Amino acid sequence: MNAIQDVVRIEHVRPEHWDAYRSLRLQAVAEEPVVFSERDWILSLSPEEVRELLGDAYVSSLDKSRTIMLWARKDKLSLGAITVEIYTFKGQEVAYIYDMYIVREYRGQGLGKKLLLYCLAYIKTVPGVKVIRLSVPNTQEAALALYISVGFRIVASDEACAQYIDRDGAQIELLYMEYTL
Repeated sequence: MNAIQDVVRIEHVRPEHWDAYRSLRLQAVAEEPVVFSERDWILSLSPEEVRELLGDAYVSSLDKSRTIMLWARKDKLSLGAITVEIYTFKGQEVAYIYDMYIVREYRGQGLGKKLLLYCLAYIKTVPGVKVIRLSVPNTQEAALALYISVGFRIVASDEACAQYIDRDGAQIELLYMEYTL
């Protein structure tokens, strides 16, 4: 392990962390708008507005088992995050990973792998989950390589996403991946 990994803690995002987590997510949207902007309308809201709009259930869901939000932190510095939702599909519990993000200047140092492996270990403790799913744009080559390196496999692709163009002008194809427990 390198030095930065040794001092980074992986923690569950709690309701009292909302403002710091929100700032990290807004940074992700700014850096990777095609990847992160779909669900991030909620980030424009304060914790009070989230509670008013969705009730305490959403903010308190940060502390519940069906939504798992983790982040990598060094002291009070937020370096990355990942979110997992557990849902039931055809009678089976399935974990879906989305919105994995590492701050650009900390990429390539193993933090993404540390965060993902912690996430996978946590999911393995959730009763009934036998499969973990995620999707990744084909233009996110480093993320794709990371997912494959820990055992995810591509199970399908969605060319319908080809209408989206990333910042470099490349067409985006969404790849669907699975990890079987």
